[in-house]
Amino acid sequence: MSKKRSAMILPIIILLILTIVCGCIEESDEKNEDITSITGVEQLIGYWQFEENASHGTVLHQVIDSSENNLHGSANGTTYLSPGKIGSQHVVFNDRYDHIIIPNNDLLEPDHITVEAWVKSSNPGVFGYIVSKGGQSNQFSSYGLYTDSNGGLSFYITGLTGPIKSSNAGTGIWNNEWHHVAGTFDGSSIRLYVDGIQIGEDISANTSIRYNLEQGNDLMIGNYLLDYGLSFNGSIDDVLLWDTALTHDIIYQHYRIGAEKSSVHRSPTVTSLGNARDALRSFLDPYTQNDILAIQGNRVAIQDRLLIALVQSQVKNIDNIKKISAANITQKDIEDYSVIVLLGSEKRNLYTEEIFSYHDIEISSNLYASPFLLLLGHDNSIDKDIIVIFTAAELYNLENKAAERSPLSEIIDKRYVPIAATVTSIIALYLWSIFGNTLVEFLFDFTSEKIQDREKDRKIKKKKEKASDKNLRLKELAGVFLAVLVFSTAMSWTWSSHLSEFIYLFITNIIVISIIFTIKELLRLRISKKKKMKTKHVFWPFGSALTLGSTILGNTFSLASYTYYENKEDMKQFGRMYFYIFLALYLFSLTAFILNFLFPSVIFQMMFVFAIMSVFIDMTPIEPMDGYEVKNWNFNKWLLLYILVACSYIIMNFTFFI
Repeated sequence: MSKKRSAMILPIIILLILTIVCGCIEESDEKNEDITSITGVEQLIGYWQFEENASHGTVLHQVIDSSENNLHGSANGTTYLSPGKIGSQHVVFNDRYDHIIIPNNDLLEPDHITVEAWVKSSNPGVFGYIVSKGGQSNQFSSYGLYTDSNGGLSFYITGLTGPIKSSNAGTGIWNNEWHHVAGTFDGSSIRLYVDGIQIGEDISANTSIRYNLEQGNDLMIGNYLLDYGLSFNGSIDDVLLWDTALTHDIIYQHYRIGAEKSSVHRSPTVTSLGNARDALRSFLDPYTQNDILAIQGNRVAIQDRLLIALVQSQVKNIDNIKKISAANITQKDIEDYSVIVLLGSEKRNLYTEEIFSYHDIEISSNLYASPFLLLLGHDNSIDKDIIVIFTAAELYNLENKAAERSPLSEIIDKRYVPIAATVTSIIALYLWSIFGNTLVEFLFDFTSEKIQDREKDRKIKKKKEKASDKNLRLKELAGVFLAVLVFSTAMSWTWSSHLSEFIYLFITNIIVISIIFTIKELLRLRISKKKKMKTKHVFWPFGSALTLGSTILGNTFSLASYTYYENKEDMKQFGRMYFYIFLALYLFSLTAFILNFLFPSVIFQMMFVFAIMSVFIDMTPIEPMDGYEVKNWNFNKWLLLYILVACSYIIMNFTFFI
């Protein structure tokens, strides 16, 4: 490789590394944009999420502390079940001996404290401990979150003269639904919160917490240190300890975070479309169309809208009901209706997000009939029946994060950032086709199509003498590998939310994009051999820079490589060849899109996203894109396929604008 070529590729390598590093840093920050971003890790004592790969039964296993303090513990008899209230797992305590123990540590003995957890039970028992610190006989702990003598939730600390308890939340929360509970002590008052709301009044407690209890000082989750008969009967998830009394506002924000992270759509019952339709008809049977209002999400994809319309046509009571946008909904709009039909999940419907975050929802049926998810239930907060209809792709597919990270979002609505980024990239490509030759000749004196043609004419004999076909193929493989790395980085940065997801997506995209490149290159090699054409795959540094730059702007533009032909008389054959390659890749993307719609997965999603993007960009009739030769071969066929591809590209990527 010449010094000039090295000088040109070096900035690309630097930009590639910066994209990965910046993406990882930003996404790592996003991962922590949860509880710790609100309160700060400095005051966090311990955070037990129960996401470890747990052994079941009565075998002791490690329970991981996710804070920086590494206060790991061990569990005995507990059962890990999926899903969690937050995350993939929660812990179930259903035996008097079930418990999690955290060895004593000075960090567990702060002057002021907050204890938080998510709990669920229908019958937790009396004196059932969710969290307890130490034990004095079977009388009290240093601090404890537990069920009192009446079974109602309470929090206490033990002062110098004995235990001081918060107000009692009563037994109403034991309805077998998840609730966020928190107890605080600030040196003068004790408070209890349920689902972000304070229970009762502040309880005066001008004392200090008594530690160093005579019979033990370890921390217990789900039980009491000295008497296994004081166990909590139910489910616990995400236990946190803080060395400060969190404010009401912060505790409410923690509750909201958990409420938003949890999904009422988890673990649906798989059924047939016919059964789901019958369940919907039965649910609506008591009502007329005048009783029903549909609220449609403003970001529901067009294909989802069409399928939801199909569902409406199959159920007589909702085939012609009033429909309004979630963006414009007011309380007055829903007063006269008995049933609210929500079209779109909380990801795509603002009102769905609102009621599942703030309202008391009871779900009676949660059905998955591919490709639909159907929820039937009642909103106790407004006393109306609710129906939620959306496609599984909303739940299981990733969301594009590039727009909200783009610098363009500072000056335009982020909904239009991907389009602006695409237009900017096309303009840059067009300017390159006009001025690229002059600029590159001035800077590097060897790249661009015309200069490359000149270099090729001058050196082609020398290349044939010095390089075997094997060496040329190795260079092509290296070019493909570099292009795959560039695209994988761009795609992973675009669709990931945090560092671990970025790494997972990077590996996934390397596999997916390699498959697509393999299909494309095998077709090229086979047709080239059959037609006796000499073609070559080339890694394009400027295109790679444009790919990464467009990704940062808000929409990945696939330009990291292209193919050229050696003999000018092969131009027509070359254009014809790539027309059919584009057609094959378009059919591949369409198939992946349909499969993802029916059986949503990240793999299918990445397949159709990259394949349709690659075809759309490569068909652009600007040098050095292969669409330039396809257009020159047969303008009408190029135009017909390009319009079809462009429309599909918009539907698959930007349907929330329609």
